[in-house]
Amino acid sequence: MANPRKIAKLSNLEDGTGNLTSAGTVKATTPFYLNPITVDANYTIPAATNAMTIGPIEIADGVTVEIPSDGSWSIV
Repeated sequence: MANPRKIAKLSNLEDGTGNLTSAGTVKATTPFYLNPITVDANYTIPAATNAMTIGPIEIADGVTVEIPSDGSWSIV
């Protein structure tokens, strides 16, 4: 099966870890942004980066989210 990221030409936007990056505007094709309700794996927000999650959000027992001192995590 073909890689859907290559078909959609998203591979040039990946930062090497599978995260998408953009130097310009990203346009959504739907008015909805979806994210899981529970953070169930450790996650570190990269340095000099901000993150956004739509809440409410729950962090599972034993899981950590690390936020860099030069970044932020907003839950809206």
